[in-house]
Amino acid sequence: MLTEQQKLFVASYLQKPVGTDAAIAAGYSERTAASIANRLLKDPEIAAAIEAGQTKLARKFEITTDNVLQELAAIGFANIADFLDGTGRINIKALDRAKMAAVSELIVDILPGDVVRTRIKLHDKRGALVDLGKHLGLFKPQAPDLDPPAADDEFTNLPARVLARRILFLLQSQMRPDGGKAASAAAPTQH
Repeated sequence: MLTEQQKLFVASYLQKPVGTDAAIAAGYSERTAASIANRLLKDPEIAAAIEAGQTKLARKFEITTDNVLQELAAIGFANIADFLDGTGRINIKALDRAKMAAVSELIVDILPGDVVRTRIKLHDKRGALVDLGKHLGLFKPQAPDLDPPAADDEFTNLPARVLARRILFLLQSQMRPDGGKAASAAAPTQH
């Protein structure tokens, strides 16, 4: 059974998953908060309470692995060309919800003469691709290799666009009910 202070720690940790901050918010000493947080996070009862709280939050906000992967894919595979019309201008009206998920900032400036300047900034594409790759197990740890990779290594010197297509294919395959077994023969090839 958790003490009231431990319950406060769990509640604080669920709001902001930083152990030291959660310990301070729960009333533990600032001087010892880091070590107490470390000890509390290793406690099986507290770990179970945190996991139960995270599960409850995920259900409440309908957060699923598929939702998270779709958002990461929208960011990772966003292409600035998708946001431009034929004249090179940003066409906000033509953007759907999936494309807008990749936008971190949208700035509209009204300049002298009623000239409208629209700028967009996309979320961290590389970070999203790395997170997707990690989730799909694409980056397995390897022993250090002092020799250069063999020329026939399937990922050696792949252009970023081709690598991105392969990641998308793997992501889509994993989301299929059959686990992508039927589509594995149709893996994209390098062009």
